[in-house]
Amino acid sequence: MARILLVTDSPNCPTGMGRVGRELGREFIKRGHQVFSLGWFSSPILEKWREWSVFSTNNNYYGSDVFDQVISQVWPDIVIT
Repeated sequence: MARILLVTDSPNCPTGMGRVGRELGREFIKRGHQVFSLGWFSSPILEKWREWSVFSTNNNYYGSDVFDQVISQVWPDIVIT
């Protein structure tokens, strides 16, 4: 199965984009994929949010400050923004 990186508001954010990321992540996991998030507006450390890991950003330019680092750690097959 695929390694999927979701780049949205953090899945624990009570926003529309947070909900989209949360629902997509849950559905991908149900189908056997491995999910990671680059979550805007999350705490400044790597956190485990229920079923998958969330990488945080300091919210500069929607994650571009840590995007390359996350890609090199996760090596996703698919990136969804």
